Amino acid sequence: MILRYKVFTKFIFLICLINISCSHNKLPLRIITQNQIKEVVWSEKDLAKDIVVKLLESNKYSSIFFIRLKGSEKPHIHASHDLSVYVIKGQSSVTIENKRIVLSPGDFVTIPKGTVHWAQNIGKSPAEVIAIFSPPYKGKDKILVQQKNQK
Repeated sequence: MILRYKVFTKFIFLICLINISCSHNKLPLRIITQNQIKEVVWSEKDLAKDIVVKLLESNKYSSIFFIRLKGSEKPHIHASHDLSVYVIKGQSSVTIENKRIVLSPGDFVTIPKGTVHWAQNIGKSPAEVIAIFSPPYKGKDKILVQQKNQK
């Protein structure tokens, strides 16, 4: 069974504007309207996993991912990447530097590079988010950390 989920890029547009406004580099003008749709396909294998990450777009300044969270991440940092997350669907808790925050659809959070964080799905169905990394994330900057209150 393959589930299809259409992601309206108006959410991406909002987050891209925030990233662009915070950047010290001169970026090319980029407009994404809600009529532009990216389609994310989840396979049966994807649906069985706790975390699935799909790249939506990447350029020399940032990369945009669609993430489906059924379970929990382990505490980690990104030493070289700032992260912005916009919640599309579901409910999750995000722990940032030992502070737990519950996120619901429409919520937005920024996590500066070097900040310990992790997310856990707390809803009945998987949470789905748009995540933007700056600079572009290539999967090699996730450093697991041991929290003091963990075993």
